[in-house]
Amino acid sequence: APWFDALADLVQIHSLNDAIIMLLAAVLSAAVFEEMLFRGLLQHTLEHFQSPAIAIIVSALFFAVAHFSLWTAVQIMVLGLVLGYVAWKSGTILPSMMIHALNNLFSLIMMNSPAASLDWYHSGHVRPIWLVFAIALCLPAYRFFNKSCKKNATLN
Repeated sequence: APWFDALADLVQIHSLNDAIIMLLAAVLSAAVFEEMLFRGLLQHTLEHFQSPAIAIIVSALFFAVAHFSLWTAVQIMVLGLVLGYVAWKSGTILPSMMIHALNNLFSLIMMNSPAASLDWYHSGHVRPIWLVFAIALCLPAYRFFNKSCKKNATLN
């Protein structure tokens, strides 16, 4: 898609200055401001009028729409759901900011790496074994996160 090629060109790192600008703009600033807007303001406000589940879903939907990409809408929506749950469960947007920044950093690294050098990436898709590995890492992290949070409420 032409828009994706334009985005890929925009985030290419050719120098140390490019790297610093991309880390500040795409990784840190985007994560902080988007989490403040979508989880801190929108989701938190909706939680006063709706169930936490509805607030998380609506904020994730707005998050996906704000990224202007039908191609990645499902992935961004899922990320928004995860970030919303983390913000709700922890009672703060700081953990969701960190996860968001890590996601953006990972995306930036991927977009600046030749596909041939990415062992886990093949023909435009993540190899299934790497998905299994990622899920295997996420499950204990999820359990640890839930045990460390004080909030034991349900999403209904």
